[in-house]
Amino acid sequence: MAKDRVARIGLGTVQLGMDYGIANVTGCPSESMAREILNTAADAGVAYLDTAFGYGRSEAIVGDLRPHGWQPRIVTKTPAFPDAELTPAHGEQLSECLDRSLQRLGTPSVYGLLIHHGADLLKPGGQYLIDALQNAKKSGRAEKIGYSAYTPDEIAAINGLLPADIVQLPLNILDQRALQCGTLDTLDAQGTEIHVRSAFLQGLLLMEPQCLPRHFDSIRSHVRELQIWLQDKGASMLEACLTFVLNQANVSAVIVGGETPEQLSEVIAAARQEHCRHLDFSIWAIDDEKVLNPSNWPA
Repeated sequence: MAKDRVARIGLGTVQLGMDYGIANVTGCPSESMAREILNTAADAGVAYLDTAFGYGRSEAIVGDLRPHGWQPRIVTKTPAFPDAELTPAHGEQLSECLDRSLQRLGTPSVYGLLIHHGADLLKPGGQYLIDALQNAKKSGRAEKIGYSAYTPDEIAAINGLLPADIVQLPLNILDQRALQCGTLDTLDAQGTEIHVRSAFLQGLLLMEPQCLPRHFDSIRSHVRELQIWLQDKGASMLEACLTFVLNQANVSAVIVGGETPEQLSEVIAAARQEHCRHLDFSIWAIDDEKVLNPSNWPA
């Protein structure tokens, strides 16, 4: 069982290519450190690797340093498309960027290609992106296609436009919206792979409550009470965050990152722990969009 849980872990590589995460105090790792992180993931049997065209040097680092013999399911994401209305040129841009991603990753195809901001599909002309995705799949450059989303409402709006193979969405002890409103069940019922990101809310849940920026004053005591509750149960916050997501049987992959191989090793060890699997985390959910959506956080 523990081995199966680790196989559902995906290595998020945004930290390898750019400074990322509210709890990140070290910045991008060095090349030797990045190599160790990738080796740690390979040795542990991590089965997914998540990256994106817009993650700085992430794709190139993965392509250059990925251990020989390790064949994770690589999922990459398109650039964002900030224009209010999309045209055939945006579809061409998607295709060209995919070719560049494949070149940087050193592979002829990826397991998954996702629209980085799913809301782009809802813009006038979003069909051009859908057509480009489907062409990427038809040509064999991507085995599966889909999108990354922020909210259940966004997923519901896109669902009728694109029969996605993969949807990446946020889910954590505080952000249980996709679970509460049935989004996970709906996606699973239609055969969509669910990839979860933000299991630690970009590291916020692993910070000491007194160290949270003022923007999070509204949840400071809530997080402290959660810590105390977990201590009473004999569980760490790291283990609880992973357990909550891995408890969802319809979640295929949980994307986690780390600035050091030691951090990744701690995550993998926590994923193997099972003594808090039967805790009821539902009482800790909140619905404050200013907290749950990192795009609403101060720069």
